[in-house]
Amino acid sequence: MNYIRHKRNDLTLRVLDKTLNVKDYLEFEGMEGKTEQEASEKLNELATKNYLGIFVYSKMMGIIGLKNVIQTNQRANLDLSFIKDLDEEAKGKYTTLAIKQYTEYAYNFLNLHNILLELPEDDLLSDWIISGWESFDTLCTATLIGKRNFSVLNKNKSGLIGTKLIEILNRPCYYDEIDEYHKNDIIVPDEKILYKKNVIDGDRITLIDPCEYLAQTPKDKKEKVRQELINMFGKAFNEQTLATELGYYKMTFNDYRLNRKIESYDDNRFEYLILSSTGEVIGCVYNWRNDFQNRSVDIDAAITNEGFRYRGLESEALMLYSNELKRRGYISIASYGFDYSKESLEIRKNAGFEKYATRHDSYFAYGKLQDMVMYEDNNFDEESIKEYK
Repeated sequence: MNYIRHKRNDLTLRVLDKTLNVKDYLEFEGMEGKTEQEASEKLNELATKNYLGIFVYSKMMGIIGLKNVIQTNQRANLDLSFIKDLDEEAKGKYTTLAIKQYTEYAYNFLNLHNILLELPEDDLLSDWIISGWESFDTLCTATLIGKRNFSVLNKNKSGLIGTKLIEILNRPCYYDEIDEYHKNDIIVPDEKILYKKNVIDGDRITLIDPCEYLAQTPKDKKEKVRQELINMFGKAFNEQTLATELGYYKMTFNDYRLNRKIESYDDNRFEYLILSSTGEVIGCVYNWRNDFQNRSVDIDAAITNEGFRYRGLESEALMLYSNELKRRGYISIASYGFDYSKESLEIRKNAGFEKYATRHDSYFAYGKLQDMVMYEDNNFDEESIKEYK
């Protein structure tokens, strides 16, 4: 596909060219101080990920693509960027047309069913998209499904504001009414990052860093303990019924991947193991989207030892982990449950999280696409960031 042209406008989506488009790209927001070589390399990277240029006549005004693609669940998030100083009316018009074309392309060619666009609450693009969508002759729907509080820095980076969520589906859908959240002023911490606590004690459980846990293990038993952990997590995550309940449907963890999640220091590992009151490892907590610049993070907890499930320990683990992340400076902390699993919803409610949106038909489980329910921890006050002042 070389380009897609909208029949009523001179707007086209075209494959990015790292040579022809480089001068236009240097005019984009965030490209200040970049060289032509750096811009060319970035364009080439975006082109390999199916990003397309938004062209009006021969001028590239923006770039549109997908991030956080989960093919099994047929969902992804839209990623947009534009040239600097583009007026709001033009930006709104170009964006609405580009999204309409690109989401149809994503559905027809990439088999993606649910596309999510997250925008700062002070960005007028959402109004343009929702109002402009009604004029399209398309079965796709664009609907504002909710708002996540304090999840992105405002334009002048002086404070945190909320993020509006627009869901685009390839067929008509009906949505529950979304409650409006009360907007509060908030002080944003500076770039200081507090060191992670390696051990966090709760009422019935303890969270411990995996590397710390192995470091405390006698040297002659370390390999045996590591293999026991790999076996336990492998059984839980790879057994279809339980894995579906835990949110790891159709994902295979071999020994190598599990060992990295236990003992590596990269961002993809389990951040803490969950210990029972007797010191037995019974599960883990982890984050799967971490954006400290905007003080937001998505987290989850899993009790993988079946003998300790249905006791509310997942909720306690989520609370402990969320409080630790607040101490480090995160403000928007989210966790997702699934409509087919009432337990997953109760876990988040009991942890003090509040529902802020439902993403429809976006998680494949039990033979069909299911709804994903989005929660956030709103138990935040100014006392939590006094250490930053």
